[in-house]
Amino acid sequence: MPREGTAGQPLCADIDGFSLHAAVQVEAHDRRRLEQRCRDITRPALANEGVQTNTAGQVVLKLKTAWRDGTTHLVMSPLEFMQRLATLVPRPRLHLIRLVSASLRCAK
Repeated sequence: MPREGTAGQPLCADIDGFSLHAAVQVEAHDRRRLEQRCRDITRPALANEGVQTNTAGQVVLKLKTAWRDGTTHLVMSPLEFMQRLATLVPRPRLHLIRLVSASLRCAK
């Protein structure tokens, strides 16, 4: 489900579960924000604590924040979970981090 916070912001998109925030920039001297951005882009797709199995053998995925309809957990078969997880694995030889040249940055 699309998040409400990014829908109307310029240089931001939220499509099919992927979000792009092209309006985010960090000044060269701002080491604290640079470290935070590096942590953001290198964190794993799922937290280990949020994935469990129930007594029926299904995978229960706890959502970080509830969806607008109140959903807090997703329940699926192990095969469906692996299929969804496999879609997060990048294709071979695909660059994971894209850098924008300082000359291409938009002024505030």
